[in-house]
Amino acid sequence: LTIGFSLSELKTILTVRDGGGAPCRHVRALMHSKIRAVDEQIRNLVSLRVELNRLSKDWDERLRQTKPSVLGFG
Repeated sequence: LTIGFSLSELKTILTVRDGGGAPCRHVRALMHSKIRAVDEQIRNLVSLRVELNRLSKDWDERLRQTKPSVLGFG
């Protein structure tokens, strides 16, 4: 579970093993699928970080040009 296998996937793997089979190729295919999914998540997170940094710099610039709020929130 820690490395991303679902309970359903683990059940399938263990069922094959318990039935005398060797689920090695299936496990390897699942791992490669997980790797592709993690790679996609990383790409998405990197893009999100870039966008958040851009927005933060934009807000910093806007705030430098704005007088502080009377209520103390600016």
